[in-house]
Amino acid sequence: MDDDEPLVRVMPRTPLYPLRGLITRIDLTVLTAIDEEGWFATRKAIAGDVDGKEVRLAVVVTRGTEALVDAEGRLAFEAAIGPECEGLVALKLLAKATAEQVSCAKVKGIELVGYLNDDIDPALRHVFVLAYRARVPVDTVVPAGYSWLGKAQLPRPVDMVSVKFADLLV
Repeated sequence: MDDDEPLVRVMPRTPLYPLRGLITRIDLTVLTAIDEEGWFATRKAIAGDVDGKEVRLAVVVTRGTEALVDAEGRLAFEAAIGPECEGLVALKLLAKATAEQVSCAKVKGIELVGYLNDDIDPALRHVFVLAYRARVPVDTVVPAGYSWLGKAQLPRPVDMVSVKFADLLV
């Protein structure tokens, strides 16, 4: 094992079999599996693992009806979940910290709004993504290199997570 490679959260695939695409109905069974049945490993160690998937979180930062979008069109800002992040409360705090770092603003609300599980798309097959939405004040200034855009103005994102998460905007 490469001692320099970080550990990431892994969960069993079994509770994920019935989930396809972006799911906005929160299921306690899935959250329990992440929290109680999950483990930590390197990405290299789980690359060919048929029993587990890496768990990541991604946050969409909103200001009213607009979303924060970077220069590449990314609106879902991802974070790896390391061993320092144990438990569901810690996941929410990681999502909040990710949103505050990206937006350079104090988050006024953060909520788990769904999951992304896609075994068909090769870019997403190896991950299970927890979808969070963070709200910042409507007067939040746009950080350098980003834009506030409404759903109709969103560019075609470069990453598949952002493509799927665009549906989370109201």
